[in-house]
Amino acid sequence: MEEAGLPLTVLRPMAFMELMTDKSFYPAVSTWHLMPKLMGDDRPVPWICLDDFGAIVARVFAEPDQFIGEDIKVASEVDSIAECRRIWREVVGRYPRRFPMPVWAFERFVGTDLTTMWRWLRTGRLEFDPSWTHDILPTALTVRQWLTLVKG
Repeated sequence: MEEAGLPLTVLRPMAFMELMTDKSFYPAVSTWHLMPKLMGDDRPVPWICLDDFGAIVARVFAEPDQFIGEDIKVASEVDSIAECRRIWREVVGRYPRRFPMPVWAFERFVGTDLTTMWRWLRTGRLEFDPSWTHDILPTALTVRQWLTLVKG
């Protein structure tokens, strides 16, 4: 887009917190079973909830001059799946349900984009600093805050 002279702002969310609970995205089996199986239980994952992402998008549209040319990695918190599972247990009182689905069956329903990304994330490096998101939206929720709202 720069070659065409068009103003551009890039927003890069990684993982939406709703993947932990909301069946309208993917079954939670993707987050609690397949994701850690393919990328590792202790790999850091940059999280943002959809409401906060929407608020950031709205701010970028409302104040375009402030964000033109920016490449914004959006994450309110960086936690591994193991950490999210521990937070879930503390908030909900039990561990999230796990359903051992074979990778091939998941790919049959949703394709291979997610599983390819998760395999890459096993060794790939991501740099997400939650302070960038909190500079734009100071009220952006942590995983614990979000889970307390939706499950508490």
